[in-house]
Amino acid sequence: MLSFISSILIIVFLGWATWFSVKKIILFIFGVDKIGIYKEEEEDINEEQNLQVPLNFKTNLISEEELEIIRVIFDTFFFSVLKIGDITPIEQSSTANDFNEQFKASDKYSYVVRFAKKYGKDYSEEEFVKLQELIKSYGFYFNEQELRNLILAERTGQEFLHFKETLLSYSPKTFEEHVTVFAKIFSKEFAFLEKYQKDVRREGITTLSDSDDDLGFWDEDRSAFTPLTIVNEQVMDISRKLHFLKKTMSENKVEVAHENGRKVSNEELIKMVTAVKRKNELERFEKSLKRNKLYSLEDVDLMSGYEFETFLGTLFEKMGYSVMQTKLSGDQGADLVMTKLDKTTVVQAKKSKNKVGNKAIQEVVASISHYKAQKGMVITNAEFTPSAIELAESNKVSLINKKSLERLIREYL
Repeated sequence: MLSFISSILIIVFLGWATWFSVKKIILFIFGVDKIGIYKEEEEDINEEQNLQVPLNFKTNLISEEELEIIRVIFDTFFFSVLKIGDITPIEQSSTANDFNEQFKASDKYSYVVRFAKKYGKDYSEEEFVKLQELIKSYGFYFNEQELRNLILAERTGQEFLHFKETLLSYSPKTFEEHVTVFAKIFSKEFAFLEKYQKDVRREGITTLSDSDDDLGFWDEDRSAFTPLTIVNEQVMDISRKLHFLKKTMSENKVEVAHENGRKVSNEELIKMVTAVKRKNELERFEKSLKRNKLYSLEDVDLMSGYEFETFLGTLFEKMGYSVMQTKLSGDQGADLVMTKLDKTTVVQAKKSKNKVGNKAIQEVVASISHYKAQKGMVITNAEFTPSAIELAESNKVSLINKKSLERLIREYL
């Protein structure tokens, strides 16, 4: 009997040892990110095991303060899961800087100003080459990186002026009032980060290939793979806006400090904004419970197509957008044209009982150019086909399915 028990124990031990060895081999061949070792439930994750996120952002235009804000955002939202790799700002010689100043003082710099305003960051390679050749024809020679830096600097300057104008339209006076207004205007951006934080921690990091561009996570709402580059863009956008907030307060002689005079760190500032955002959400939730009229997805399912468009217009107005509903025919692929913070978004509304396919994506992509919009969006009370999701990702079109729509209805209506 004793010999039989000993044999069983030996077999169990050998089985465990074999699995442990196979697991080590899998880790070695395929990489830890293939089998979800970065999930939140792994308690032995430490800083050395964090996945380094490639930002691919090398420019002389980013300050040390902005780099610090970026690192704090990663630490705040993705601690023990993601951390950014090293970023080395490009240094420019004093001669290059002098040449840039000469160009900016000339009337030909207006072409860069207009180019940045017209195309933003979404210009094509052909459009960039034409600008480069046009400037060169007037005797100003810039290589590719130098000209892209000039465009980015101009676009950033334009964004700051609009940011400052929007923030100050609420007439904030104190540090706390500036933070409150900021949280109100940019709550959606922070909500995206919080969503990505949950998805990354819940699903772990995976990869489609050996390329850094294929690192990402599973987005449960859209039932699709989301590249980490999307997270990078969101982090960069928020870090820039936080930098604008501090710059605006500095220009208005508002001290970024506690009542005792101690400077507010970037980490504290992010926590303050997040806390104010949460407070605003609870206030909206309380108001929604007190409303006489409560909407549900079942109400939406009973609407006509035109009623659905009108309903979405009301919803996005509650979210702070200026909304124009297009005419019933000849709308050029957009049912709604919405503006917020000087950015235009075209929306294709699809009231449907079936999954929405590629046609809706193609229509809204066409309408982006027609309405000179910066963003396209398709909203449905149903779901999207896998093909439509793939097409939307390749064209940077946002998708709102019934689950996401239901969440917005609960929060804003």
